[in-house]
Amino acid sequence: MLPDLKKVLEQALNKKVRVSRGNRKVFMTRLEIGLEQLLNQFAAGDRHARNDLMKLAERTGIDLLAKHKQSIEEALAPSHQAILDAYVARRTGAANVAAAKAVLAPAELLDDEPDETEQPQSPLRSPPRPSGASEEEDRQELRATLQKLDQASYGPGHPPPGGFSVTTGKPT
Repeated sequence: MLPDLKKVLEQALNKKVRVSRGNRKVFMTRLEIGLEQLLNQFAAGDRHARNDLMKLAERTGIDLLAKHKQSIEEALAPSHQAILDAYVARRTGAANVAAAKAVLAPAELLDDEPDETEQPQSPLRSPPRPSGASEEEDRQELRATLQKLDQASYGPGHPPPGGFSVTTGKPT
């Protein structure tokens, strides 16, 4: 069955279809039409199309950056290139990642001075319980909050329809 499926898929992809190109009609294969749509989506910034295009280029051995390599190399200083190379090696799972030495960013890329507006971040914690507060008081406060949520948009005694009451657990 698998060889038949492959043959049917190839025939369907290679079938020529008449499409409009401006003011004239031309024949294109479905594969050509699909790839053109993929490239249009990629050009429009579709992240899924970008991912599909990168995978397709990798599988077919197409180097998408071949024409731009010289301009990229000119734009990157040697230290910037080393940072990017280390990043690519980590992301692709290259075998020599463990042997690679640490690469430090150049001074102009470092931001060691904290802003005056930045507040030190603390780990999230529950607020401290006031002295004398019991678990029963906490439960009562929680029930009151849940009742308020139940009646938020329909007023007291009128929970929203089509659900269940958070406080009683019964359908409304």
